[in-house]
Amino acid sequence: MMRRTLLFVFVIMMVLPQVAHGKTLSYWYSNLDKIGNDSNRYIWSNVIDGFTVSDFTSYQDYARDQWSSDAGISTYGADEKASSSIHWYGGNQSTLREMEPSLEVYRAVCVPEYLYLIGNHTYNGTTKENWRMKSKIYTPKLPWYYGFSNYNLMFTHELGHGLGWLGHSSNSGDLMNADASNDTLSTRDINHLQQNY
Repeated sequence: MMRRTLLFVFVIMMVLPQVAHGKTLSYWYSNLDKIGNDSNRYIWSNVIDGFTVSDFTSYQDYARDQWSSDAGISTYGADEKASSSIHWYGGNQSTLREMEPSLEVYRAVCVPEYLYLIGNHTYNGTTKENWRMKSKIYTPKLPWYYGFSNYNLMFTHELGHGLGWLGHSSNSGDLMNADASNDTLSTRDINHLQQNY
């Protein structure tokens, strides 16, 4: 009898958080059926080479301000890597490619680590997985023609992924589009992620 009771309690504890965190979503603009949530939102940064610390910090601050002021999703600086959920690396392409080979294909990349499935949301009758996550962001220093606005876009886009905007928008006007050209968040960018916080 004691075994059954313990098993029942264990099953309830595993299922209840998923049920509690499932909701009906109002928006969906991603090409993936999953969204993330980072309850920690502390960012530890490591500028290895390529960028000056002040330039890197400026681009990162721009990205953080976009998500904070427009979407209401604040992030925080961290001195300790262990206490942060987002590890952000800046450096020359060659240096960062040694750390993250997928940079051979992409200009910059966010590598999410899915910690556990919080639950399933629904949108228009389809299931959307809701993941607790942490991530690594790699933003390389690119050739001289890559300007201030390009870095603002790159940093804001990758931070969006780090905060849980998984996949890409199919709308070319969205910053979370794979080939975005606008360095400010659209209403779709904001609504998609904001609803999961």
